[in-house]
Amino acid sequence: MLAADAVWLGKSITQRRPPPRLTTALLGDTRRYRATLNLLSEAACCNGDLVILPSHCAASAKRFGDHDAN
Repeated sequence: MLAADAVWLGKSITQRRPPPRLTTALLGDTRRYRATLNLLSEAACCNGDLVILPSHCAASAKRFGDHDAN
C-alpha cells in the first residue's frame, strides 16, 4: 500500500512516532495526521502480509524492492 504523504518514514509506522508537532501543524491538521498514523500502525500490525510504502522513505523503498524480488 502506498502511504504517500500520510507518513514519511516506515519506522514511524512501527514506532507510532509522528514528526514533531510543529511539523504536523505546518502540514495542516495535527490530530488528523496522528489518527492516520495510528490507523496505518494498526493495519501493519494486524496484517502481516501488508507492505506499507511511505513515498519519502528510501529504506522502505529498498525493503519493498527486496520483498518484491522474492
